[in-house]
Amino acid sequence: MPPAFAFQCMTKTTLITCLMAIAVASTCGSSAANPSEPLENADRLKSENRCEGCNLKWVDLQGARLRDAHLEGADLSGADLRQAQVQSGRLKNANLEGANLQSAHLQHADLRGANLKSAYLQGADLSGADLRNADLREADLMGANLMQARLAAADLSGANLQQCLLVGGDFHGAILKDARLVRSDLLGADCSEADMRGADLHGANLLGTRFHDADLRSADFKDAVFRRIYPPRHPGGQEPPIPELKGARLDNAVWTDGSRCKADSIGQCNREVAGIVR
Repeated sequence: MPPAFAFQCMTKTTLITCLMAIAVASTCGSSAANPSEPLENADRLKSENRCEGCNLKWVDLQGARLRDAHLEGADLSGADLRQAQVQSGRLKNANLEGANLQSAHLQHADLRGANLKSAYLQGADLSGADLRNADLREADLMGANLMQARLAAADLSGANLQQCLLVGGDFHGAILKDARLVRSDLLGADCSEADMRGADLHGANLLGTRFHDADLRSADFKDAVFRRIYPPRHPGGQEPPIPELKGARLDNAVWTDGSRCKADSIGQCNREVAGIVR
């Protein structure tokens, strides 16, 4: 600090102002010191297959081969990862907010606690991925493969999950409020204790789906598949069970036939059709 500036800061009236000016100057200097840092980190990632905690904001990693890459805590917000090969990648607590992961390969990736808010994941393969406690609010996962994925306690509020393959997925305690699951396949998925208020399950396959103690108030089940309407594919094949709704709240939900569930519908939809409660 120049002597004149230091002397000026000694006065009581200017001390706070000076300290603030020093802090701002220091912050600006550090951010402007290396504007090419994300690009340098991207080169390091490609050569070493690891960059834990790195700044990779807005970098172009389209089609990159990052199988088993170590990216724990990395900042990949806004990054282009279209068609990237990130199978078994380690992305725990990584920031992928707004990233483009269209058709990315993320099979068995570790995305626990990752920030995927508003990420674009259409057509991505997340089969077997671990997304527990991840933030997927408003994420676009249309047509993605999440077969056997673990999403317990994940937040998928407002997410687009239309036409997704969610077979055997673990959504226990997840938040799917206002999520769109139109024509998705949830065969055998576990949605126990999930918050699915206002979720759109129009035309979804719900054979064997578990909704134990889930909150399904105002959810839309119109045309959802609850029972197989055609013979088993193989002779003697076992029929998948109907959805399990024990303890689930269904107040005001739209049922498969378009009727609406009455208030206090718990474990089953109490419908009123032509004045008769079913």
